Amino acid sequence: MGNWAELCKDILRLIVDQFSKIEDIAQFGAVCHSWRLVSVEKWHFSIASPWLMLVEKEDSDNRDFYCLSTKKVYRLNLPEARGRMCWSSYGWLITLGLDMEIHLFNPFSRSRVLIRLPPQPTLPNQYDDSVSPEYVRRIFIRKVILSSRPTLCVGNDEKCMVMGIFSEYRKLAFLRLGDEVWTPVYTPQGGINDVIYMNGQFYAIADEGKLVIVDISKPDPKTIEIAEPPKDYDIGARPYLVELEGELFLVGRGIFVEYVGVECNEPQSARETEDFEVYKFSFDDKKWTKVESLDNRALFVGANASFAIFSSNHPGCEPNCIYFTDDGAYGLMKDTARKDMGLFRMEIGEFDEHYVGPDILTCVCAPLWISPSP
Repeated sequence: MGNWAELCKDILRLIVDQFSKIEDIAQFGAVCHSWRLVSVEKWHFSIASPWLMLVEKEDSDNRDFYCLSTKKVYRLNLPEARGRMCWSSYGWLITLGLDMEIHLFNPFSRSRVLIRLPPQPTLPNQYDDSVSPEYVRRIFIRKVILSSRPTLCVGNDEKCMVMGIFSEYRKLAFLRLGDEVWTPVYTPQGGINDVIYMNGQFYAIADEGKLVIVDISKPDPKTIEIAEPPKDYDIGARPYLVELEGELFLVGRGIFVEYVGVECNEPQSARETEDFEVYKFSFDDKKWTKVESLDNRALFVGANASFAIFSSNHPGCEPNCIYFTDDGAYGLMKDTARKDMGLFRMEIGEFDEHYVGPDILTCVCAPLWISPSP
């Protein structure tokens, strides 16, 4: 048998053109480098459905991903994610391990170049020395997002930026890829609960639901309040900012929390989402308007950079729904009696499950949404 890796590109393109699902394209590209190059060409013309990254298996470098469209589980070898907390943005993973190193990589790229970001100890507002690495890994970072796909920045003057919410005070810090240090952002409004990049600007939700701009254009970056919270907004809700076709939306997630004991040597709280409320922001009058329907769109929130899709483009994804995962510090711990993960149907105000299966309980990193990209 000849060397399959030496097949000419024209033949490989004929083969990959037979695939309609992003999962098949990903598996094709995992064979070797030459097949990978052709699969990336096809990938750019395909629409990837969201995947749910499940928890790591014990003593294994493999990681399972559940695809909403196919209702199948796909396995990837990801030693880069083993034993590490993970966050996702633009199809990339940002990870923090017990070594306190922060890495950025694309789990769907065969080359999987690991980008080392400045480590956790270089960030401000550190814990004292008595705090264990396990606690720091789980608690210190709330969310990390990218301004764009790093691969789209090659040869571009505008470098991909990384913005994160860090420490018990929920403060912001950012960098441009290639920076050797994180740059802190002064936040007079208090802690930050979520952040998004849209239309060339970072926006964030501060305490009590206040909307702020993250101004990083000056030597001393800071947040600037631009809007009060929506009328009748539940300030105790978990907020998420989502972009829908260039417009800004706020999702409020009402959560009931109950202390249930100690697991993995840490206090454990069981969370249960009780409701969702959605608001649309007007940049003209700086006001929020409550939204009763998402129409053909579905939202994905959790430890990922929040995103939206058109359900009609993704078979298996329900319209007018919010898909959510447990992004609490102690979410989905082993042996917990409840899990806070599912979907919420806006029209009828009811909850359901989007994944029923193993690999959701963990002492490290709960499942999260990721949108595959080359």
